[in-house]
Amino acid sequence: MIFKIISIPDYELIAYTFRNVGDIAILKIDAYHNSVKGHFVEDFPTIKYFPANNKNGILFQNDLNYESIFQFIKEHSSFNFGSKNVKFDL
Repeated sequence: MIFKIISIPDYELIAYTFRNVGDIAILKIDAYHNSVKGHFVEDFPTIKYFPANNKNGILFQNDLNYESIFQFIKEHSSFNFGSKNVKFDL
């Protein structure tokens, strides 16, 4: 089995980046103790994006770093990232 390694700060930084974006929520779920019906988790960590109209979610299958996760959210979200009213600060 191959394990993917990501530092905790990458997850925290993604959540911090999107903290003021009302349409996007970043959640951390302990799938070991909290199974979600219909969503089998094979690897840890597993990242899934759930658009409002998709109960199955979209599985993230890329490098587990800040840039890749941010780009994944940007590609799949209907949120207007070009809006002048949104500030992404670190």
